[in-house]
Amino acid sequence: MDMRKPIKITLLCLIGFPLIAVLALLSILFLKDANDFKGTIQEQAKAQTGLNIKIEDTMSWSLFPIGIEVNQLKILDQELAPFASAEKIVASIDLWSLFEGTPNVETIVLDGLKLNLVQTSSTENNWNNILPQKTENTETNNKPEKTSESIATPNSLNFLVESFQLINSHIQFNSVPQAIELSVKPLNLTLSNITLGETFPLSLSYSLSEVKNNISLNSSLTANLLASEDLTRFTLSEIENNYQVKAPNFTEKNINLNLESNVSIDTKAESVDIPSLLISLNNLAITGQANIRDYSENLSVNSNINISDFSLKALLESLGITLPNMQSNEALKKASLSTGITLENNTLELSNLAINLDKSQWLGHVSHTMDSSASMVRLKGDQLIVDDYLPPKSNSTENKEALTQKNATKTATQSLPEQLLPLETLQNLDLDIELTQDSIQAKSIETKDVVVTLVAKNG
Repeated sequence: MDMRKPIKITLLCLIGFPLIAVLALLSILFLKDANDFKGTIQEQAKAQTGLNIKIEDTMSWSLFPIGIEVNQLKILDQELAPFASAEKIVASIDLWSLFEGTPNVETIVLDGLKLNLVQTSSTENNWNNILPQKTENTETNNKPEKTSESIATPNSLNFLVESFQLINSHIQFNSVPQAIELSVKPLNLTLSNITLGETFPLSLSYSLSEVKNNISLNSSLTANLLASEDLTRFTLSEIENNYQVKAPNFTEKNINLNLESNVSIDTKAESVDIPSLLISLNNLAITGQANIRDYSENLSVNSNINISDFSLKALLESLGITLPNMQSNEALKKASLSTGITLENNTLELSNLAINLDKSQWLGHVSHTMDSSASMVRLKGDQLIVDDYLPPKSNSTENKEALTQKNATKTATQSLPEQLLPLETLQNLDLDIELTQDSIQAKSIETKDVVVTLVAKNG
């Protein structure tokens, strides 16, 4: 008996039946005009979310990948004034999910988002009117009743999309009371292989410009994101964030800032943990860690930072800040800092503070109580050679010219009215400062055991 024919028929059935199902589905998609769903989409958006959306251009089906394309979408406020728009939204469906009977949106691409945020006063802006105002009655009436069938367990929760892209976005922010005008363009965001309970990559890039101070910033970020199935815990790992800043009004040099970190957030416990942090600014490197608790009400912070040896002179020069000549060629070439930072009961404290500059070191602690604005400083230094930071010695002719210029400047300054601190400011001071220095050398004269104390309280 020839077995080739039944095998051939079996293979044709295995291949043919799914193909017929796909063709049947495609015939439904392409024989039905996508634009017929415009009204339904707009009505459902209003009913389900309260958003007023308007599709001004066409909608169309796509074959590969299977999905739908929406062109020229607008979001209107409750008075039907334009608030945001998008050039194009493309949603593609996972083909295999169609066979399983549970169609899943595989990819959403939002292209050309434009968002204009305007604040006209401290109480008025254009984003508070996007959703309808809720009242207690409407909230109570619209609140769905939970049933055993409708309550989703964490294991049954499937995310809406597997991939999301935001490309060529433009966000404009104008604040009249604060005289701020910001523009973010373009902004691109990509989330790939989105799976709750598993790690997936994300990338973000944008360019920001600030008009008033003529500041521009380019930023790029990559990281891995882990979101719990109940969306209450998030972990960002292997964060790499780069900034390039141009501020010609402040410096002619470009500022390059890099950040590397890992962050865990628990919204239920209101905790943020940053086990590792590295901030690099030219030749400056700051390392640290932080634990944040109860961030909504009783904020608590426990952290520490460390700045290893670096050249302060080189850093300032890289930022376009020119320093005057000094007597010592080694001045400002070695600096470091380390301290613990805590915030408890509205009291900020720098503990185990250690500051090193060239041959000098200061140890101590600083605290500031926010409720009373009371500040306490305790610093103890070993040796300080002031001569190293003074201008180099010059001949008598140059000294006379410098002295003449200094006297002229002093005379001009004396002719100006004195700017005194307001009495109210002085009365509100609450300071307790004590600075001790083992040795200070100035003009080749050494002074030992110097103590400077400043106490200001109750006016």
